[in-house]
Amino acid sequence: GYLGTGVAQAGGTPYQDFYEYNPLTDSWTSKAPFTGVARGNAICFTIANKGYVGAGQNGSPSYDDFYEYNPATDQWNQKAQISGGLRGGSTGFSIGTKGYVCGGWYTSTVYKDLWEYTPSLGVTISAQSNVTCNGGSNGSASSSVIGGLLPYTYSWSSSPVQTTASATGLSVGNYTITVTDAQATAVPATVSII
Repeated sequence: GYLGTGVAQAGGTPYQDFYEYNPLTDSWTSKAPFTGVARGNAICFTIANKGYVGAGQNGSPSYDDFYEYNPATDQWNQKAQISGGLRGGSTGFSIGTKGYVCGGWYTSTVYKDLWEYTPSLGVTISAQSNVTCNGGSNGSASSSVIGGLLPYTYSWSSSPVQTTASATGLSVGNYTITVTDAQATAVPATVSII
């Protein structure tokens, strides 16, 4: 699990630090600090293997900015602002590949709205196995997809073309997978099999 941002006590100093909890060792590890302004009352949710944090307050100013945390790279990236305006005290949750921001407040306005967030389609090479002997064709590669709109279609630049998330029977060379979602958005990723 992860813990970050927040305020130590009412009216106290807000934080930007971020930590990862390991239940096997019962220990916390410091991670890259949140790159937005320090705040409390932020919303958060996860989609696939990434975390999302946004909105919230730092005293009287409220925010509508939104950030994605990638634990594989320990980096934050700013995303599109939360629709519906500045807010704190909202609830964030995810279902499948979509995140939701519900309610909240800004000054004397109480929101009773619900906003949906769909991450941009992205593909990465999640695993690869190189050829084990000269001239062989037993290499393989697997992809991971996040965001976009289901269902996905896959197309590897192998011969013959393979149409699943993983490709097998690869010889030495560069291979590109192109993932297309239901909105016809196409995103490539390339792997080198040696």
